[in-house]
Amino acid sequence: MIKIAITLASILFTVNPVTVDVNPPTWKLTMPEKAIKAGDEFTITLTTDNIPDGWYVYSNDFDFEDGPIKADIAFVNSSEFTPVGELTAVNSTKHFDDVWEAEIAIFETGKATFTHKLKANKANPQVKGTISYQMCNSTTGMCILFDSEFSSTVTKQ
Repeated sequence: MIKIAITLASILFTVNPVTVDVNPPTWKLTMPEKAIKAGDEFTITLTTDNIPDGWYVYSNDFDFEDGPIKADIAFVNSSEFTPVGELTAVNSTKHFDDVWEAEIAIFETGKATFTHKLKANKANPQVKGTISYQMCNSTTGMCILFDSEFSSTVTKQ
């Protein structure tokens, strides 16, 4: 009996954990192509076009609060601007999810786009921050949380 227990324990402790070899999408921040004066309102666009095949990113434009983690952004150096309103998803796909038993919104393989309106507190502000999101595999159901940094400055004067 002891030999069986030792053999079983050695098998359990020598099995390698499952690893995931998936890179997070890269995000690009696009700023207006014109100079921004203090007091101007402007819209930034945050886009990725490389969500891996078979994966999807949860959006933020659904009402279910007890389910998947919605995409969100946190700004750094926000003394240079003030957020106006909320992060807005562009062209997400909404559907009823059997796991969550609720309507949710996702960005499927390929592209995701968000916009956010800001008000400049100084001319040509630098916009920096982090987008946090949950990316899941449509086959295995495995989900991974990612935080990706972004930054940009208006270059036109």
